[in-house]
Amino acid sequence: MLTLHERALTELFQRADMEGRGESSFKWLREARACARLRLKPSSGRVGASRFGGEPDLPAGVPWPSVDGEGLVFLQQLNLAEIRGHEALSESPSPLPGRGLLSMFLRHDDMAGPGGGEFHLLYHDAPVKEFRRVSAPEKMVPSAEDYGGAKPFDLEAVWAVDLPMSGPGFEHAIEEGDDEFDLWDFRRLERDLACYGDREAYGGSLFGHPYGVQSDQVASAVQVRRGLSPKYLHQLDDELRTLIKAEREDWVPLWLIESNFRVGLSFWDAGSFGTYIHRDDLSAQDFARAYTELESS
Repeated sequence: MLTLHERALTELFQRADMEGRGESSFKWLREARACARLRLKPSSGRVGASRFGGEPDLPAGVPWPSVDGEGLVFLQQLNLAEIRGHEALSESPSPLPGRGLLSMFLRHDDMAGPGGGEFHLLYHDAPVKEFRRVSAPEKMVPSAEDYGGAKPFDLEAVWAVDLPMSGPGFEHAIEEGDDEFDLWDFRRLERDLACYGDREAYGGSLFGHPYGVQSDQVASAVQVRRGLSPKYLHQLDDELRTLIKAEREDWVPLWLIESNFRVGLSFWDAGSFGTYIHRDDLSAQDFARAYTELESS
């Protein structure tokens, strides 16, 4: 029986008509992981829908999240009952809760070093019927000048396959002797197919490989969980490098939010936010210590 990512690869080859290149090519496909791509759809206006931009839905009595009296910028929300039932996440028991909304808010996007920015990942465990649309408070964080007023779009999870962009998986793939440009071309092709040829409809991903290219975001997550200010890899001592290597697989790439010009949001130079969660926290459905990092050129 084919695994989920093997079925995804078979479908991808068939749709792209690439099967004739032979089994010896694309050895890095063994690094493939199942994931879900988040594809934009016209806004339905439905309370509780997975959404990019617009206004958030929150349980009755829960105010718009704020820090020091200033409202945070709303980015995306995910309806977990709908996401959990998606094929890419349902081959084995999903690690996600079976109901409620997972929402991402931004306070600021400082890029002074690894770990730049302040993000708030909120999980509200309640039936969708208990949620209602919330309007922004009068006083917002300064980042709202850059990211406020984004157009709302619904999000649909699309069954997909993910290949590494960086890190050990990418290095191992290239060691197999294949051309890294083939790998990148394949990644672009996969995203185009996942969004049915509409590249601007791509709004992010769930699970798959670590998202960072310019920095090791998992290394930053390990450091922050231990109460350290994250440093770049070349700044780390041998002891911390060993620790990061030992704990790397304990972190799950949870959620990637990409810049999207259709929504009207560009994070710095078309950057993205990658969110990671420790496996123990994911099992406990505790999103309070998830780690999010902004990456941009």
